[in-house]
Amino acid sequence: MFHDQVKALLQTWIDAIADVLIAAGMNEKLAHYRGEYTVIMIQGALILSQELDDPSVFQRVIQRLPEDLCQAK
Repeated sequence: MFHDQVKALLQTWIDAIADVLIAAGMNEKLAHYRGEYTVIMIQGALILSQELDDPSVFQRVIQRLPEDLCQAK
């Protein structure tokens, strides 16, 4: 049950990011890829920041994400 809730939450998050990118004119396939990439980057940065006790890891990812999301192919 918990797995299904996490799966649904992550898919909703990915879809929301992709929807914004599609609305901005991005190809649907690329937008979904970028949505997955974004969630991976944020979740990975959160884990790494926590384990290294270094919030700058997360901060760097968050600062870079807008550029990564909006770049051309």
